Amino acid sequence: MQSSFGLNLTPRGKVKLRVQKEVLNGAILEQAYTVEYVVQDQMCESCSRVQANPDQWVAAVQLRQHVSHRRTFFYLEQLILKHDAAKYAIRIKQMDQGVDFFFSNRSHGVKFVEFLGKVTPIRSRNDKQLVSHDPKSNNYNYKYTFSVEISPICREDLICLPPKLAVSLGNFGPLVICNKVTNNIALLDPFTLRQSFLDAEQYWRSSLRPYCRVGSCLNT
Repeated sequence: MQSSFGLNLTPRGKVKLRVQKEVLNGAILEQAYTVEYVVQDQMCESCSRVQANPDQWVAAVQLRQHVSHRRTFFYLEQLILKHDAAKYAIRIKQMDQGVDFFFSNRSHGVKFVEFLGKVTPIRSRNDKQLVSHDPKSNNYNYKYTFSVEISPICREDLICLPPKLAVSLGNFGPLVICNKVTNNIALLDPFTLRQSFLDAEQYWRSSLRPYCRVGSCLNT
């Protein structure tokens, strides 16, 4: 590897060896050698294939959240790193309003989507596209795409519950504040200090949208 200054930056190591052997009449012959080791980087087979052709993915998880900020993604990034959830990703690409994760195996993509569903309210759908077909062996190769949408509700969002949902939650709200988001959405009534929770299924049925963040509401 050459630096921008033309220097050779390949890691090297030198070992000086002395070889001795007894020859005639107890005489000892000694010879010194200097052995130089050169460190050569080598990737595993799967990484080599990806390096040669970045499009050799089998499953892609397209993670999106339709909001103007990236607070949820910053939070998710910490969880993904903490749990090493994307360890099988062969490529990660930042996109508009989201991130794409690419995997060499469909099961790795499925496992990643399952992880996302445990830490944030999501809904997902999946599609597959035929890449190749070998009629002799009757083998089919597909590429799988998982489209995952994250709820736009974030902590400290002010929400106005629809009348039907407010009644189903025990006449809760209707003006409430989101005070925590995991795989459920924790809601707080600021007037009564009552709490209630929405799971992902309840949320996507009602399709709630945040009215504004509490701080920005107070500043307007």
